Amino acid sequence: LAVVPGFDGVTDLAPDEQIDLISSVVVRESCRHWKETLHTLGACAHPLGSLQDLRQRFTVPADGPRPDERTYRFVRHVDHPCGRSVILVDWFGVRPAEAPIVFGTTAPKYGEQTCEVLKEIGYTTEQIDQLLKAGVVAESWSKNYMPT
Repeated sequence: LAVVPGFDGVTDLAPDEQIDLISSVVVRESCRHWKETLHTLGACAHPLGSLQDLRQRFTVPADGPRPDERTYRFVRHVDHPCGRSVILVDWFGVRPAEAPIVFGTTAPKYGEQTCEVLKEIGYTTEQIDQLLKAGVVAESWSKNYMPT
């Protein structure tokens, strides 16, 4: 900050005085001004916002297009395995420079495929029903479990 106009002598001050000086100087200009000023000096800056504002601006439908230019986004899953509509952070926060981005599907709820797997390995429907009734196997961990 010592090289930023308005902050002359900031490094010579005690920490409490630094806070006072920074606070009094920053409020004199807009966020855009400080963002541009700091960027020209090679520093990153971004105005603070709320998670709600970010969700409103950057939520895309799970079955819709997902623009590659965003470094983060939220995805609205209308028919999520948890049984209701949810908005989650997109699972592709890192964008490869030289590889395509492949969008997967939501993981199934734990236990959702229990009966299918047991049938594949030779159990009959009657045997599977007995295992379910006895509590040996289950079709979910809990009613409210939400897979990602």
